[in-house]
This record gives sequence, C-alpha cells and structure tokens, in this order.
Amino acid sequence: MAIFEGFSSEMFDFLLELHDNNTISAQSKNMIRYKKLITKPLSDLYETLLPTVISISNDIETEPRRSISSPYTDRRFSPLVPLKEYMYLRFKVDKREKDIPGFYFDMGGKYFSYGIRIYKQTSAGMELLREKWLENTEKYLPIAEKIEENGFSLFGDAYAKDHAPHLEKSVLKNLINKRNFYIVKEMPITNLIYSSELAEMLANEYLSLKAIFTILL
Repeated sequence: MAIFEGFSSEMFDFLLELHDNNTISAQSKNMIRYKKLITKPLSDLYETLLPTVISISNDIETEPRRSISSPYTDRRFSPLVPLKEYMYLRFKVDKREKDIPGFYFDMGGKYFSYGIRIYKQTSAGMELLREKWLENTEKYLPIAEKIEENGFSLFGDAYAKDHAPHLEKSVLKNLINKRNFYIVKEMPITNLIYSSELAEMLANEYLSLKAIFTILL
C-alpha cells in the first residue's frame, strides 16, 4: 500500500500555470506534470485514508476509480478546458443509487475542505432521516452537537416551516429543518499539505465524525 508523504509545493505553481494554459493543444504536455504532481499523491492520500474510513463503515466503496477525481473535465460543459484545476476524494457508501453518505476531501489552489456529504440526496431520503431523528431526539441530540463541537459547520437549504417546533434551538433541530445539507470544515493552504500530517489530520477528523456518519446510514 502506498503511503502519503505530502503534495509537492511545485503542484501549486503548476495549477497557476495550468489556469493560463489549460488548452487542448497543451493537454499532453500538461498531463505529464498532472500525473506526477496531482494524480500520484492524491492516489497515495486515498490509499492512506482508506483503512480509516473502512473502520468507520465497512460499506464504503473501495474502487479507486470511483473515489479519486479524474484529471479530465466533462467536455460537455468545458469543451475547451480539458483538465480539472482542482482535485477531490470521495469515500461513499457502496451499492446505493441515491441518498449516499460519504466522507470527502476537496482541494483547489487556495483552500481545501473536508467533511460529510450525502450524494444524490432526495427529499424522500431526507424525510426518512428526519423521521428517525424525531423518533428518538434524546439519542440524536448529543450526536448532532458533535458537528459544532468538533469545529465543523452545517450548510444546506432550509425549510421555511419549522419541522420540530417542540425542540429548542440545537444542531439537531437545524438538521431536521434542512431540505439538504453537508457538513464541512474549510482550511487555507498551509505547509500541512506538504507532509504526511495532512493524512493524519484527515484520518482523525473523519474519526471524530464517526457517530454523525453512522446516524446517516
């Protein structure tokens, strides 16, 4: 298994250059550096984190091609821009077609973020979660509070109507009143990403979200 040792500082110089030279004619030349500076360390980060996320849920998808961002943009929407200028990892629950919980890591040229998303989230799926939480609020209240206690933020579209008028203001009440949501922590680019400490930090952060992730299954 590969071990993540950090991204190269050269990667950000490359991303700046790529932004100005991300053309079809330069694609072959750019891909040489892309594979070295982005694809290889990102794949190493994926392999380093995989045992941690599997320890949280053994239902996590383990196919790298479904979890590591491809270098290529969707040419239907970016016909003249062939390569992605950002990167991501997805650790999603396997064998679901909708309402798919997953841990994520995103990084561009100025910041990175990580946390939990529900991919292909539906109103029906959100209603099932809402019903589960409302049936046992005493159990789920302290778990939901861990989102803010661990320094994460909750984002998403909220209903105008209060779906839990009997609950006092809390993170769980906020969750219940969301049409959709994601749990995120955003960080500026620092020297952390140039070392193995990035993988250690992400692993610990994902573990801190274990109870929260479990109530989404």
